[in-house]
Amino acid sequence: MMSKAKKIAWFRRRGMKKLIPGGLLVGIIVLGTLLSLIWTPYNPNAADLRAIGVGPLGTDSAGCFHVLGTDQLGRDMLSRVMVGGQLSLLIAILAVFCSALIGTVLGVASAYYEGWFDHFMGMIVEVQHSIPMLLIIVLVLTLFGSSIWVLAGGLAISEWFSIFRQTRAKTLVQKKQDYTLAAKVLGASNARIIFAHLLPNVLPTTIVFATLLIGTVILAEAGLSFLGLGVSRPYATWGRMVADGQANMNTAWWISTIPAIWIAGFVIGINLLGDGIRQVLRME
Repeated sequence: MMSKAKKIAWFRRRGMKKLIPGGLLVGIIVLGTLLSLIWTPYNPNAADLRAIGVGPLGTDSAGCFHVLGTDQLGRDMLSRVMVGGQLSLLIAILAVFCSALIGTVLGVASAYYEGWFDHFMGMIVEVQHSIPMLLIIVLVLTLFGSSIWVLAGGLAISEWFSIFRQTRAKTLVQKKQDYTLAAKVLGASNARIIFAHLLPNVLPTTIVFATLLIGTVILAEAGLSFLGLGVSRPYATWGRMVADGQANMNTAWWISTIPAIWIAGFVIGINLLGDGIRQVLRME
């Protein structure tokens, strides 16, 4: 049996003090978003003139209770926040998945084969790193139009190099380990070395940085939607909701503040979750 002191040390060492609260915060928001696929308190897109300007924990003239109030068109804020997470999370997951896939494949290949390919990829990364992310996304949206898939693709193109750098650095370290050298001496093919030996040791790094990248992408999508560059109306995202309520901040602060709190809560939770995963995976 572990002593109480050892249990506390294990708890802290394994990163559980970040993993648990981060997981709970993210889990609550994600569950609320998934629940909106089958149920919401009210129709999130139905305007109701009787409910305009109802604050949090308020009741409209028809006697309907609104936990988070209503917006400038009388639409229930809780329902809209729940539904708004669908597109925000979908875009973030698509963008991060594509970024992780591109960054991992190119990072491992660049570090393993080195030579001209590694130099070429290094130049590509340096050039892209010098270009502002917003400029890249605006260019993609201008060329291909504004849609969920284009926005996710633009975010992926603007963020893949961060995972590329981490994956490449990790691969360079693993490439020099004894087990890799032994596999080469035994005649293992390049594909076997990469997929059977390098990738299993590189994937934890990719998982950690991909998790942390979700928060960055959520903020980027919210910023683009706030600027009017995100998914067009009538689709709701958290960033679009913040933008829609900015004209009413003096009289109805909750219209912008509540989705902003949702964004902040999710980003804080995902950062805690990613940092907790990082600490856990570092342990033997």
